Amino acid sequence: MFSERQKKCIEKYRESGDYTAISTDFGSGGIGVIDDAFTQTRGALDALQLLFDEIPDTQKYQVVMDVYMMSKSPAKEMLNYIKAIKSLVPDNLTATIKDHIDDSGNLTIYRGGLQVKNPGLCTSWTLSKEQAEWFAKRYIDRPDATDTVVYRGFVKATDIIGYTNDREEQEIIQYQSVENIEIVDKYEKPSDEKIATAVSASPLAGVQPIHPTALSI
Repeated sequence: MFSERQKKCIEKYRESGDYTAISTDFGSGGIGVIDDAFTQTRGALDALQLLFDEIPDTQKYQVVMDVYMMSKSPAKEMLNYIKAIKSLVPDNLTATIKDHIDDSGNLTIYRGGLQVKNPGLCTSWTLSKEQAEWFAKRYIDRPDATDTVVYRGFVKATDIIGYTNDREEQEIIQYQSVENIEIVDKYEKPSDEKIATAVSASPLAGVQPIHPTALSI
């Protein structure tokens, strides 16, 4: 399952009691790949699955968050670990997002992407509507996409498990705690007929492309 180098890392963690380097030591060269929106190595997840029960609670939160954040498209198996660290959230987490907390102790959050049956099961959201719109517009170009949407929901500040702006996405991580979810924007994927109409209406329609050799004349 693991390479000799990775086995040595596991031995080192167990001997020292320090597991905080899992995401960097196992960030590549795992025992498989995740074919989702992106192809991600899953070496760190493999190590997390093996070692999770051994990791001290004082390190468990940061190790899980590091593994979660290292991937642009985390595996579904990560949801169990996100749930498991809910009771280990640092006391100072809400201080980092205090400006977004309303008088009722809630945050307004957004998620953009494919329309799904139960968006409340989605873990990652954002404080930025513009960022959610960017994701919705990006996903519309996927071959398997139909319509994409922007969801809005509300979550109690005390239910937030993680926050990061490392990728400038103002990302909120929570576990099935979003309430009053509704669609606030919807993007329709153009049909082949609409695309054909737009092309025919273009000022360049019917213009023959210049042959590359003509450019050297």
